[in-house]
Amino acid sequence: MLTTTVFAFVFGGRFGYRIVDDSFRRHNQLTVYESAMHAQRRYHASIVVGFVKYGWRWGWRAGTFAGVYSFLMVALEAYRNRYDALNFMASGASTGVLYNIFSGWRKMAVGAALGGGLSLPLGILAQAGNAILPEEYKLNRKQLEECNFEKEEQKQILKATTSSLIESIEKELKQKDQTCDHKR
Repeated sequence: MLTTTVFAFVFGGRFGYRIVDDSFRRHNQLTVYESAMHAQRRYHASIVVGFVKYGWRWGWRAGTFAGVYSFLMVALEAYRNRYDALNFMASGASTGVLYNIFSGWRKMAVGAALGGGLSLPLGILAQAGNAILPEEYKLNRKQLEECNFEKEEQKQILKATTSSLIESIEKELKQKDQTCDHKR
């Protein structure tokens, strides 16, 4: 998601650079500046503002789009417990709908068609790549669940040990306090 945001920021900034450059040249042809340095400063300032403005606009939109797509992809894979092209297509279609949710029904339908249509070939490639991989490289879900179960057991043992250690320290402190009180 961060990579997408940065890439879109740079891409949008380059696009904004062209727009602002053209606009500045058209609107300031007859502007009289104090010096050449002053003209360059104004030009560079407008270019930087245009780069950041358009870059920010493209960056946050692409980052949000990628984040929603990734979230839906992982959620569908966890819900269906399958890794196939349908997850890709459903994530793309849902993201297209969510992106155009305030633009009306027609744009939502177009977003769903484009998102699903563009995601389907990617899903087919991913599914084919997963089928080609040897078994030793595939992530075995049972082994992963066993590993997670063992980690949870270790955490529970550590918690129990820590709490019993704290209780024993408290008992020793109480005993020392009582012996100190009796000596006085």
